[in-house]
Amino acid sequence: MNYRLKSTNFAFREDDLRSLLDQILAALAIDKSVALSPTVQFQIHESIRTDLLQRKNFVALEAYLIESLQQFQQKKLFSEKFYEKIFVLLNWIINASAINFNFEQSLHYTHLLHEELQKQNRKYYPKYVWVYHQSLVFNYSLLNRNADVIQLLNDIHKDPSLTGHSFYDVLSHLNLAVAYYNQNDLNNALKSLLPLLTSDAYNNLSPTMQLILGVVELILHCENKDFLYVESKIAELKRQFRSELNSKQYEREQSFLAILKMIAREAVPFQSKKTIEKCQEFIDKSPPFEPGSNEAINYKLWLQSKLTKQSYYQLVLKAVCR
Repeated sequence: MNYRLKSTNFAFREDDLRSLLDQILAALAIDKSVALSPTVQFQIHESIRTDLLQRKNFVALEAYLIESLQQFQQKKLFSEKFYEKIFVLLNWIINASAINFNFEQSLHYTHLLHEELQKQNRKYYPKYVWVYHQSLVFNYSLLNRNADVIQLLNDIHKDPSLTGHSFYDVLSHLNLAVAYYNQNDLNNALKSLLPLLTSDAYNNLSPTMQLILGVVELILHCENKDFLYVESKIAELKRQFRSELNSKQYEREQSFLAILKMIAREAVPFQSKKTIEKCQEFIDKSPPFEPGSNEAINYKLWLQSKLTKQSYYQLVLKAVCR
């Protein structure tokens, strides 16, 4: 089935897809009782969603996921044996909706995920609670509910049962730092970031995550006009990530660091013709804003906010407005 799907150029319409699946199943001569079993139904679903993801057909993917959830619920496929499948499917719907800038819909399915987590005696709550929290943070931040992000993350930090996992601690502190920055609260933004940069967990992070944190720290110190620190930190990052920054994969970070260095050396940043030209060149080469990218603070929108003297967060909200 995977092979047939990959070699078929189907245009997504529900009737076309169902017809194609029937043809494939008939050609493979699969017994109908086998084809209708929950295990095979879920495997078929996973094949199709993977294919749509690889084609980057996110509109079709979103529609297919929602339709699949409705069908599986109608067929009562989420029995105790397969109950965990619903969390995976809801996570896919949440992410696909967000990619398509349907944040209200993404938030709706986030709340539905939370409802499902309360069932089965909360058996799956510890495993998927961070999917729920990350989805809330993501959607709140892009629905102009930044204060809710700050409240949620501060509540998480006070709850011992939700802390102590290095990966999620990193995400929660990083998201809190960005949320405070969105409110122009630089003092609390820097305070939120500091535990990450000085903890033992920092050394266990991937080079990409370490660099993300480093760039966020630089932006916050640029905003705070700590330009001597910015220059020193850039030199440190270049030494620390010499091999990464020399690779094409990190070309964007290398260019952005060069611009930050220029800004740090200017007596009056963003008034130098050369600096403005470099910023505009970077902006022109940048892709459109993409929710959930590796840039915790989007480099393009940050430079635009500086050149146009606008709020960074307001530019983010404009970028996702549809």
